[in-house]
Amino acid sequence: ETGRIDAVVFASGGTARRFAEALAAQGLDAAQLLVDPIVASIGPVTTDALHKLGIAVDVEASAATSQALIDGLVGRLGDAS
Repeated sequence: ETGRIDAVVFASGGTARRFAEALAAQGLDAAQLLVDPIVASIGPVTTDALHKLGIAVDVEASAATSQALIDGLVGRLGDAS
């Protein structure tokens, strides 16, 4: 409704890199754009890739599963309200 992005979820380092490359092709910096939204990562390998791109991670799944990623994100969004 507000046009604001609350969260961005990454399930792989490759996706994170392609996301950053697509933004860069438009003259945008992923690290700067992802300061306000919650950034969620499926696990440590993806978190490492995001950190290498200069992107801070707010939520890392407790296990590298979709359910753990959802649970972590729901927990974090619940904390934000």
